[in-house]
Amino acid sequence: MPEAENQYCIIRMRKVKMTALKASQIHNERLTDRHSNPDIDISRSDQNIVFFKTEDISEDVKRRVADIQSRQKRKIRCDAPVAIEYMITASPEAMARLSKQEQERYFAECLSFVEARHGVGNRLSAVLHLDETTPHLHMLVFPEREGKLDAKSFFKLPALTALQDEFAIKVGKQFGLERGVRLTELLEKGEKPHRHQSVAVYKAKKLKE
Repeated sequence: MPEAENQYCIIRMRKVKMTALKASQIHNERLTDRHSNPDIDISRSDQNIVFFKTEDISEDVKRRVADIQSRQKRKIRCDAPVAIEYMITASPEAMARLSKQEQERYFAECLSFVEARHGVGNRLSAVLHLDETTPHLHMLVFPEREGKLDAKSFFKLPALTALQDEFAIKVGKQFGLERGVRLTELLEKGEKPHRHQSVAVYKAKKLKE
């Protein structure tokens, strides 16, 4: 049956530098009505849920970076990632299967999962988008680890593998959702891993097709 297909929980991360931080806030919090993503229905943007936010995310992060710099001799690079952005959802078929109440509980569990991973004190913003085709959560966190700015450690292959494993077990399993195919399984089959495309690239490709 179609509804039994693609029952996957989805969690992705990307590094955010200071120069892109404000843009992420503007997009996530819908601070403008002009969007490059045609899937956004601005007439439904008032349905989006802001779990928490920082009034001026750039200034807040600058203060956090300056505080870390004051406690260490090694100079923090000006192009160092200062935030990690999570995008969390489920495959469209899976999301359609969940009731509104189940969706709310799912995203609440997603929020708790990231908070446990980074600490409540490192969260910057979290917004649930309900004005696009498939509901999804955007969450920005400050990548501090053991008193240092250390986004890199969260993107090492063992850490990424553990993230997918833990998310599937601790969150996805509660809602009958599975982990996606492992990278090692793809390589064993001789298949190339699928790289995540930006929304703009994906839309352009579909339009061309």
